[in-house]
Amino acid sequence: MSYETANMSFHFEDPDNQTTVSDITDTTPSSESIEEFRQRRQEINKLLETELNKLNREDVKKEAKTYGISFSPKLKRPEITDYLCAEFDKHWAIILAKKIPELKTLCKSNKISGITGLKKEELCAQLMTYYAANLILNPDKDATAASPADIYLLLLLKKYSQTLSRNIHKPSR
Repeated sequence: MSYETANMSFHFEDPDNQTTVSDITDTTPSSESIEEFRQRRQEINKLLETELNKLNREDVKKEAKTYGISFSPKLKRPEITDYLCAEFDKHWAIILAKKIPELKTLCKSNKISGITGLKKEELCAQLMTYYAANLILNPDKDATAASPADIYLLLLLKKYSQTLSRNIHKPSR
């Protein structure tokens, strides 16, 4: 017996050892649409990175400070950009958690047109594209600012993760 609440799919085993699968809604996303959404999300995150790379180090720091994010003076520009992209990526969860009427309100308040008839994922993508293109790094007004210690730990974890990834993918001799 298993349950999947995200797509409302249930799996039951009956007494005759036969399996029954029931989908409650017809809106269960296909694996193809999930993959398309992941690709779109990566493209939008890359857009933010491209926009940040157009700025010099001081402008990037100034932009971050606008949203209450401060950095250690020792951090280099690529590290700052990586951190800001990681922070931006966290907002996907916040945006995806919103209901369609909330997303439409956000789109309207940001003067994003052409939202009629869009699915939730498409509305989220429209919003995040707008935020990335306009360097809105912290679209959630209630988010707390990261401390320099948090930033340093995040960068250490990222480097450790990259080292582990390289070691895992090394061919053994």
